[in-house]
Amino acid sequence: MTPTNAPRPWYREPLMWLVWGLPALTVPAGLATLALALDSPSPAVADTVGPARLLPTTDLAADEAARRLMLAGVLEVDPASANWRVTLAREWRGASLTLSLRHVTDPARDRTMELVRTVSGEFSATSPERGAGDYDIVLEAPQQAWRLVGRLDAGQASTALGARFPGG
Repeated sequence: MTPTNAPRPWYREPLMWLVWGLPALTVPAGLATLALALDSPSPAVADTVGPARLLPTTDLAADEAARRLMLAGVLEVDPASANWRVTLAREWRGASLTLSLRHVTDPARDRTMELVRTVSGEFSATSPERGAGDYDIVLEAPQQAWRLVGRLDAGQASTALGARFPGG
């Protein structure tokens, strides 16, 4: 006759397999993972965003000048004639302005054009179609005397331009 309360050997206890077995399996699994990582390093990922887009603008003098002069404007695009026209709310006597279109996701689509003063006092230029997508707009006076900014979303034909930091 065998006693019913006789202790079982340790290898017959399921809890002992959990306590000792799982940690014992993680050591060879960790070593195998380390060997795979050292054997085949991941390829370098190409950086598609230029470092200039990651850094904030620190020279805010042009934005402050536009705010101080109380400048604002409207950019209008005529898709039929590819004419870009800027009308300023206050008179500015310069002969030309620089209009920069910065695509929000693809720097290859960025473009810059020079707008010249028309007889009516507006500034305009003819440029090829802008392409699809949204653009950040930067309008600057020569020598970056002042700067207005805006956003032209896909499908929009006009947008307001203003100082980057209106008010105080």
